[in-house]
Amino acid sequence: MRTNYSTLCFTGSVLLLALSSGNLRAQTELIVNGGFESGSAPWVLSGGATNDTTAIYLRSGSAYLWLGGVDNEIDQTYQTITIPAGASSATLSFYYNILSDENAPLVHDTFTATVRNTTGTILATILSKSNVDKDPGTGPANYHQQTFDLLPYAGQSIRIQFNSTNNSSFTSSFNVDDVTVQVGSGQPALSLLRSANNVVLSWPAGFTNFTLQGTTNSIAAPSWTAVTNVPATVNGQYAVTNPASGAFKFYRLAK
Repeated sequence: MRTNYSTLCFTGSVLLLALSSGNLRAQTELIVNGGFESGSAPWVLSGGATNDTTAIYLRSGSAYLWLGGVDNEIDQTYQTITIPAGASSATLSFYYNILSDENAPLVHDTFTATVRNTTGTILATILSKSNVDKDPGTGPANYHQQTFDLLPYAGQSIRIQFNSTNNSSFTSSFNVDDVTVQVGSGQPALSLLRSANNVVLSWPAGFTNFTLQGTTNSIAAPSWTAVTNVPATVNGQYAVTNPASGAFKFYRLAK
């Protein structure tokens, strides 16, 4: 059964966007123990990575992830999650604080945040920092938020991974706290632009499992047919250019 999610109407002089109340999107948290309050599980830790409870280094709660802090150490932490195929949004957020005893303006110790597949292959580098980026102090005021769009990985299982390396020089610590992946579900929002007798319809790229349909019939008794234009990716969205025919042209996303 196909469900009508959004309808757009194109006329000679009027653009009408009609969205139902289902456009409100529910948010689901995919990361478990993102504040490292409950030990390490289900995070997978290696090297010297650990959850620490020293109060002065926290951003919030009672624990945080501590990477580095020891000479010649390589640390790694990751959690595997699955982005739902029908997600309308998927946003990674985390906070980090860099502390270092290094004084020279040279890179000695490094920290990265990456998206990887389940075998560990890097799909995207979210953040790449070093001792050169060290903060002046500890605590909430010295944490930085980093966000990243995970919607391109809808339908996939991925790792959210943090890595650090320390060489034999002075040590650096890379602290991570409050890791979240908020996933939205609900209707995709359609947008419409008019150019002469053409219209460009766009919707979020994650909605590849939806079908774009059109009709020139009355919206009260439509006869929907699939728009056959192959979508092209434009600025992270799918767009279809379709010539207007007749007095009215209605569009919808359905599945």
